[in-house]
Amino acid sequence: MHELLWVIVVAIVIVYVGAPLLILFVQKFNAPSLQPYDPTALPPQVQQYFLGAIGGMMADGFTVIAYCSMPGLMSNLTPVFVYLANYQSGDKAMVACIWVAGETGFQVRNPYSEFSTRFADGTAVVSSNSTVVGATKYPDTRRIRRFRSVQDVRMLYRLHRYCLERDATGKTAVLPPQGQELAFVTQAMVDDFEYQVKCGLMRSIPATGGYAASPYGAYYLTWAELFPAKQIRLALVDREAAKVIADFRRSSATS
Repeated sequence: MHELLWVIVVAIVIVYVGAPLLILFVQKFNAPSLQPYDPTALPPQVQQYFLGAIGGMMADGFTVIAYCSMPGLMSNLTPVFVYLANYQSGDKAMVACIWVAGETGFQVRNPYSEFSTRFADGTAVVSSNSTVVGATKYPDTRRIRRFRSVQDVRMLYRLHRYCLERDATGKTAVLPPQGQELAFVTQAMVDDFEYQVKCGLMRSIPATGGYAASPYGAYYLTWAELFPAKQIRLALVDREAAKVIADFRRSSATS
């Protein structure tokens, strides 16, 4: 019994102390840089997900702007996504996944869809169905809701529009100028990294223009993904989503 207790203690120390140190000294992010991507190069199962989501978005008035990837963001990780815009409503959309290099080739992780609307006053509303809920921080001007159980993109968009009615009545939606969309996306990603630096979670690397976790951030971001913090975060996210969905259904039933 005594030996078992020591094994448990050592395991806890390795996970809760050793893992953050690994993140601190190993994990590095290069500066975001978008490149056009050939959608036919995607694995068949990813093509199927992308085409299904894109078809639903186009049925709601979205236009495909570009297929992009961010090679080199991390040594073994490449985000791949499709960027769309709805010029009538002023909404943006994205269908994305992450390619992770492994011993047996690339593995596809976390395919998801997202709608976002930015307003002239600098605020934004975002609705995503990503099942992964990161612990990075965002400014109060960005209202993010994660509907992890909603995989129907048309339903997700209806929820997004409902959130806009609740949170942004009377505001003017703005889109990047046509032809400058990818420059806008790149700058938005840089701004997200810089905000993590401002919050103390990351530090910039002037020599490369990239980023890495700060000592505080390495522990904060790692512990947020461990028990019980992760389970608490997911429960709060799902509870908020369930409330919005219930309110939306009540509203739809009475309208």
